Amino acid sequence: MPSGSVSGGQASDIPDSSSNSPNLDPSTFHEWEGCSVQFSDGSFWKLTKPLSKTAYQQVNPPFEGRRVFTCVCVKDPNHKYTNINEAAVKVKYQVKSTSDIIHTLKESVAMWTERARQCPESKEIASNLELAQVELQAATEPVSIPNKATFVEYFALRRFTSMDCQYAPRLLCHTAVSVTPGTSRIEMVGGYAILMLMTKLPGEPLNYRGFWSMPLEEREAVRITFKEALLEIWWQGISPWDCAMRNIVWDSEGRKCYIVDFEDYSQVHYETEEDLQQSFSDDILYNWGISEKSFAGWQQIRNTAWFHQHDILIMVFELLTLATVPTAIGAVEAVHQQRVLNEEAESDERKAPFYIDVFCDAKSSKRDEVDGSMVVLKDGKLRLWPKDPKTHLPKADPNDSSAPHPFKGFFLPFPAADLPHRPIPAPRILGLVSEIPPDPSISPSSRPSKPRLNWICIDVETRELKYGPRAVAKENGIGPWDWTEDEVGLTLDGEESLVAVEEEKVEGGLGWAVYYDRDDDCLKGEEIGRRKRVLRCSLERRMVNREDEKIVVE
Repeated sequence: MPSGSVSGGQASDIPDSSSNSPNLDPSTFHEWEGCSVQFSDGSFWKLTKPLSKTAYQQVNPPFEGRRVFTCVCVKDPNHKYTNINEAAVKVKYQVKSTSDIIHTLKESVAMWTERARQCPESKEIASNLELAQVELQAATEPVSIPNKATFVEYFALRRFTSMDCQYAPRLLCHTAVSVTPGTSRIEMVGGYAILMLMTKLPGEPLNYRGFWSMPLEEREAVRITFKEALLEIWWQGISPWDCAMRNIVWDSEGRKCYIVDFEDYSQVHYETEEDLQQSFSDDILYNWGISEKSFAGWQQIRNTAWFHQHDILIMVFELLTLATVPTAIGAVEAVHQQRVLNEEAESDERKAPFYIDVFCDAKSSKRDEVDGSMVVLKDGKLRLWPKDPKTHLPKADPNDSSAPHPFKGFFLPFPAADLPHRPIPAPRILGLVSEIPPDPSISPSSRPSKPRLNWICIDVETRELKYGPRAVAKENGIGPWDWTEDEVGLTLDGEESLVAVEEEKVEGGLGWAVYYDRDDDCLKGEEIGRRKRVLRCSLERRMVNREDEKIVVE
């Protein structure tokens, strides 16, 4: 049976970021895309196509941004990579913290400082104070020592390489540089950046919809080769903790699975191959989300009209694999988990009202029309509008001198009765609601005193964001909405996947609307994406300071 603890490493095994300087030009790249980097073996690689969006870790300092690219070798002085046409590189770089986290860390330092003053002989308190001070420094200042998760992944990749593992990426080289201005909007200039050059795996990561749309024969082939891959990973002494379908890469042509993402794992050891084989069971497939029992009834649902009309809603089921409950726990534990999930979805923090500000650092002559704007409700859809620098609310419309109604809303679970085929337990689907503009046909004196809310929904055909009552929203995509790890950015289906589309060329930046970029291709697969300008942007919450008031959700 396996045994062990979370692995780590010594700082000396990865070079200090001050020992190398990046060959980067901030004017020619955005979040590392398109830049060229020299690695420790003297080779130069150009980062070409991003394989993932930038994800941020802002829980444990130092905080990091993470992104994966394909890359090509542009200089190979040692002729080391003559047989490699394309590789992959994972970039992990220090980013700034949020004001809320900094405040919490400062409070921790103050608390332990006071306790140390009261108990100066306590070694435990002195140790906790030192740790709190180190965490605060790592969250607020540039540091050269990466986050522990970076060490963990580095050592896993190095082990797979030395053991000639056939089911995981191999580490080709690495380098450490310093973050330079222009890297990202929340960069920590002077902080570390670790780039790990790896073999590029064939195939694509699995996702819930794609996997369960496969023929049964192909799904079984995935399970067979996944078992081979995981057993090999275990035999190498690594047991991944992040058991998720997205971390399984399926090469349909080569009929082979690979496993990726080793930021969290345990070290394990098996005496014999028999022990290794006996440790694998169908529950392992279930935990990774690829067992046939992971979602009973999928074949029936995928053949219904509901499936085709609600393809965006189906995407939320991938999240369910992260909340599965082993069958041995039983119905009592399942009911308990459902209650916990419901309480999380309906917490006071989720219901705190906010405005939506828009940030954009795309390389475009129209960037300034999007960056610094805010989201408003106008003509039945979500649009971007210039913000008044004094009031931080929408500017007046130059055509009629009135200002459009800003988005002013919060998260709210969508009524479960309107969502069929929901297994239990399952997270409540978080919807997004907003106060709506008053009806111009009703005189101000006759209007209801309580603000009325509509649901924000995604048109399943055009991908544009609209607002409407529940009857309209349930016929379109309604989520799941959520916030990013720092509780600032807005996510849809787990990703910051919203873009600005210039529907009309109107002076003053009044022609932009918000769309859902489901495929992360700037809507190139949609007609409007081929005809109109599309800019990636970040939608971020700005809390509303007001007293509680009753509202009516339509």
